[in-house]
Amino acid sequence: MRIEHCCRHARDDLVCGCAARAVERGDYGFRAANTSGDYIFISAITLIEIRYLVEKNRIKASVLARIEQELDEPDPMVVVAPLDRAVSDALALIPRTVVSDMPDRIIAATAHALSLPLITRERR
Repeated sequence: MRIEHCCRHARDDLVCGCAARAVERGDYGFRAANTSGDYIFISAITLIEIRYLVEKNRIKASVLARIEQELDEPDPMVVVAPLDRAVSDALALIPRTVVSDMPDRIIAATAHALSLPLITRERR
């Protein structure tokens, strides 16, 4: 599923694989995006990728800081979904021919394992 504006207009739980880009654009709307009281899940690999991109100076450090700030809230709207056996099992259901990049496959598998829609800016 392709949704242009990730992390906006979210009504249900979701896995967001593009949180960094949303934050970088100034689209900090974690709480605004989630008006129903549900959580926004990001894959553990997403958090790792964001740190990596900060280290490579491809994303501003403030992006990671803003996401970590939300994660540290007493009642965070954003939750890191773990990379666990369920995600590993779901990975087998995501064909490499459809999603060849391993981190993207892990994000898709996380959504599948949690039975949540995948919100992404990827075109595939």
